[in-house]
Amino acid sequence: MTETASAAFFSYSREDSDFAHRLAGDLKAAGASVWLDQMDIIPGQRWDRAIEDALKNCSRLIAILSPSSVESTNFMDEVSFALEKHKTVIPVLYKDCEIPFRLRRVQHVDFRQDYDRGIKELLRTLNPERAAQTQADAKALALATDQIKSTEEDPPGSEQELADAIKAASSGTRGRIFKLVEQTYEERKSENPSGGDQTWVQGIISILNALIATDVGELKQEYHSLFSQVLRRTGDLQSAIREVSKAIEIRNKLKKMGWKWYEFNRARCLIENDSNFFSNKPSDQATVSQIKSDLHRAFGDKKWGRWYGDHAQVREWMRLNLRIEDDKHEP
Repeated sequence: MTETASAAFFSYSREDSDFAHRLAGDLKAAGASVWLDQMDIIPGQRWDRAIEDALKNCSRLIAILSPSSVESTNFMDEVSFALEKHKTVIPVLYKDCEIPFRLRRVQHVDFRQDYDRGIKELLRTLNPERAAQTQADAKALALATDQIKSTEEDPPGSEQELADAIKAASSGTRGRIFKLVEQTYEERKSENPSGGDQTWVQGIISILNALIATDVGELKQEYHSLFSQVLRRTGDLQSAIREVSKAIEIRNKLKKMGWKWYEFNRARCLIENDSNFFSNKPSDQATVSQIKSDLHRAFGDKKWGRWYGDHAQVREWMRLNLRIEDDKHEP
């Protein structure tokens, strides 16, 4: 299929050139495929031949209706040709005029009073799939926002509805939703998890579950990493370990460098999940081996010093199990 075969051909009067140029430019900027002689005939092309080819190849014609266009022989010839070839003709009512008989029964798009409303309607006609996707994206973003802002007095909506909406959303919107979740967690993670309304945490969990369900190719390590941090906050350490291990698995599969925070976070969860540690006893050999391996890998990151300094439990575990004091903190 040629480029013009999927493009909507602009038919208009020269007196309406400014409006046609503005409309075509706005439609192109919004992703619609349209053909306008003033924009799409390249240097060296014969003007009349280019217009004839574009008209023959197009599947749709946008007819700009105005007093001057309906009196134009060229305009009416183009409209008649499109109708005879069973092309879709989309009348655009630019100015009050006597609508041609053959177009009176065709639904028009009215631009006379409200340009913005007219272009939205025209875009829905030209790109129904894009319009449907825009609505799906807006719904997913709204439901995700409601989940995060939910409270005990104003609980979130259906998790299934949320999951279905995120599944239907575009990849770009899923990325925006994840950034929203990430930002919200960073802003609120210092709140006491045992005090206050924690409904927002459950909202984040619901969103992350829905996002992970869409990652069928297992490419989004960041989903699992953040999920691990949220689950750790709730005290579900086994699940937190599972999720950060999945993040490590995806990172390694994709052969990505860095992201050694994942190992540090897993070591931290393993320590907090070790009953021996909280009894001030050394961990069993298997646990020591796993934690030591994770800490050793994390030690290679330039942020190790900050991580180590911020987590007293890691320092205490190393002292208890590896006999390493604070001033000698290489695992």
